[in-house]
Amino acid sequence: MVEAVPIVAVALLQAILAQAILAHVEQLMRGTRLSLVLPLLFAAIMVLVHIREVSGNEVASLVVEPHWTAAVVLAQIQFESAKRRKIVAGYEVLYKLLHGNVEAEATVTMAAAGVVDEAELTLVRRRYPLILTASGDKTAKLWGSESGECLKTLEGHEGPVLSAVFSPDGLHVVTASEDGTAKFWSSESGECLKTLQGHGACVHSAVFSPD
Repeated sequence: MVEAVPIVAVALLQAILAQAILAHVEQLMRGTRLSLVLPLLFAAIMVLVHIREVSGNEVASLVVEPHWTAAVVLAQIQFESAKRRKIVAGYEVLYKLLHGNVEAEATVTMAAAGVVDEAELTLVRRRYPLILTASGDKTAKLWGSESGECLKTLEGHEGPVLSAVFSPDGLHVVTASEDGTAKFWSSESGECLKTLQGHGACVHSAVFSPD
């Protein structure tokens, strides 16, 4: 409750400031060129934020608008869209932003989170294991164990997929199929890197050799 007061106060002040600026701009526009007014408006509303990793390394410095959500900010620093996740070495990686010690939820705006000019946000990465499935629909799929979402679909087999296995480092997947082939995939991109052909019947399983 103690931390909520300054956050609400900052958000209220920003809203009042924005209304005052818009009212003033409306008056100015009656006798002033729009191209002269807009830069003043943007400078007053937009704020500069610095995004750092937990280690302290700066990831990005961005000029953001108060109505931007945490998901929009993450998308701006070129992480995978507003979903804030990607696959890295056999893990689902979720990205979150902290303002102080408080997490900025995906739908929370910068104004509501109390973010002001020159504020620092912390980028936190959390890893969750992937789930790999093989199916009679001729595909294998990679799922996020935390989100429960399908992150990649491995398509290319011409028959049911009978097995799917991760490489020891999690970077690749090998599948075996009734179409008589095995396929070697990138788990990060979902791209088929090689097709192993030569069997005269279905391939029941395929595995990686030990390191």
